[in-house]
Amino acid sequence: MMLHKNICFAAGLAMSLWVANAQAATLTMDLPEQQAVNGLLLEGVHFSYAIGGAASTDATAPVYAVGDLLHVQDPVLEGSTDGTLLLDFDTSVTDVSFGVALQAETAQADAVWVQAWLGNTLQDQRWLSLVPEVLFAEARYVLQGLDINRLQVSFAMPASRFVLDNLTFTPVASTVPEPATHLLWLAGALVLGGLARRSHRQN
Repeated sequence: MMLHKNICFAAGLAMSLWVANAQAATLTMDLPEQQAVNGLLLEGVHFSYAIGGAASTDATAPVYAVGDLLHVQDPVLEGSTDGTLLLDFDTSVTDVSFGVALQAETAQADAVWVQAWLGNTLQDQRWLSLVPEVLFAEARYVLQGLDINRLQVSFAMPASRFVLDNLTFTPVASTVPEPATHLLWLAGALVLGGLARRSHRQN
């Protein structure tokens, strides 16, 4: 009975570690000090920002610019719509979403262009149309059920400002994490040990 309990405990702990590894993460841009986004590494996400193909510092975080909108809340990532924002993930992720807003007081159709990649494979691309709020028009990008490791965000409106916030994603657990692997080995060792002791008693 004790052996059975030990096996169940080890297996249960291994499974809980596997589930924890796959929990969603949310980046709210609440950094300790303002810095350029280009070259920023945050929770396994590499940020790049360029204007006309050249790296630029005209996108920073954290910035307090919008207050509390529906999909974005201060502090936010803020930059020029003349540039392109790249988000490269250390590992494949799924169930990705983020809020984005432009400095505009009217609805903006086809204002934000988002592409999602897995390696060299384009997984999703779409325009986002923005709904007006106070001084800003905003939208939420949601991609579910597809694995990606890169997002590219660009803008149709030149010479304006954008903000981005609440980047949420779930790492893809393609293999059992290392600590859980050790625990599964422990469970197997307990099983083998119990069988060996039982065989010894019978002999």
